[in-house]
Amino acid sequence: MLARGHRVVAADTNLDPDHGLTAPERVSPLAGSLPRVEAETEALPFEPASFDLVVTVDSLHRSPQPVRALIELRRVTARGGLLLVWDSPVFRRRSEGEALITARLKAQAETYGVATARESEAGYLVWGELKDLFGSAGWRVEADHLPGPLRHWFLGLWRRGPSGERKAHFPLLVARRDG
Repeated sequence: MLARGHRVVAADTNLDPDHGLTAPERVSPLAGSLPRVEAETEALPFEPASFDLVVTVDSLHRSPQPVRALIELRRVTARGGLLLVWDSPVFRRRSEGEALITARLKAQAETYGVATARESEAGYLVWGELKDLFGSAGWRVEADHLPGPLRHWFLGLWRRGPSGERKAHFPLLVARRDG
């Protein structure tokens, strides 16, 4: 986007040089001209309607309050603007997402010998709740690149973890700001 002359700003809570705000230097010579801001999704330091396009990567499912995050993302998006939600795990059923969280906590306890409390983040999204989730924050989901029921069933046959649990899909969700 920078190479094509777009105004781009990066915001993240992660300052890790491999995956956070300082990582772009590793992949692009244009990274020096990329403005960066350390911020939470629920409290972005941008003026209202600052952007025509907002992209969130690996973050909406990590928010302790996804609706609040979506409201804040709407605030900084211009009328008619788009939101792309990329790399958030989506399950068909809440029980599948909860099984993932339970398995993760169990593995952490076994690996580190310490029981970890359930994090405050949701940890996943539920396919059947997406329209209501986004709609409650003033977004209209226009595209969710998630397989249909029959394809999902076939994918589910092989998209299983080692103990038989269903794995998440990671669709690209496209939403337009209403009003």
